[in-house]
Amino acid sequence: MKKLLLFLSPLLFLSSKCKQDCGCVTPPEPQGVVNLNFKPTLDNKPFVINQVYVMNGKKMKFTRLSFIVTESCAKATNNANSCGTNAYMFDFSTLDDSTKAAQGITQAFKQQTEGSMTGFQLSLGVAKNLNASLPKDFASSNPLSDAGLYWADWKSYIFAKIEGLMDKDGNGTYESGITLHTGSDEAFRQIWFPTTFTVDTKGSTTLNFGFNVNNLLKDIDLTTVNSSHQTGDKPTMLKIMDNMKDAISLK
Repeated sequence: MKKLLLFLSPLLFLSSKCKQDCGCVTPPEPQGVVNLNFKPTLDNKPFVINQVYVMNGKKMKFTRLSFIVTESCAKATNNANSCGTNAYMFDFSTLDDSTKAAQGITQAFKQQTEGSMTGFQLSLGVAKNLNASLPKDFASSNPLSDAGLYWADWKSYIFAKIEGLMDKDGNGTYESGITLHTGSDEAFRQIWFPTTFTVDTKGSTTLNFGFNVNNLLKDIDLTTVNSSHQTGDKPTMLKIMDNMKDAISLK
């Protein structure tokens, strides 16, 4: 018996060591998927980037329209619990023809909680705890790793970008650049959309949202306001974020 134990001991040690060194990783918990689809419109038609629109009586082309969302997830109740540190970029700048515009932009949110939900919390911008970070703090797969989305002077990420060109004098030349960016902890906005649906790891659920670009720029005269980068421009920036809340609807 003693010889048998002496023989087995090295095998047990090797077996234990093999388990430690094998690099095995515990499989992650299954996650349900909630797809968020955004279809932007302008003048009640699908929004197309670089298309000519009339804003404030002047012809204009949007060259970029994008925004970040963080801490967004399905919930069983409208509560203040954190939705985690997820970050997603919705960039309408890729919608450069009518077919793409009609399809909109879809992002797949991995949802840890399963079961029957009573709504979705959508958070526009970068939550305070994340906004205190820097691009170097995130993996390259995370949109918050993009240095072009960080606003050093404001010590904040850029929550939304609205950029374009306007023909102010009506001579056919788009000579006036528009650069409206938002950021800072004050600009963070949350929306609770009550709706019933089920999150299941065996499939995915899609929530469809409208995004009315007309509402986004409500009460903002682009013939006089074309930038939001100076300290004195903060009221315009906060107005844009308030307008964004009004621009988004659950279909």
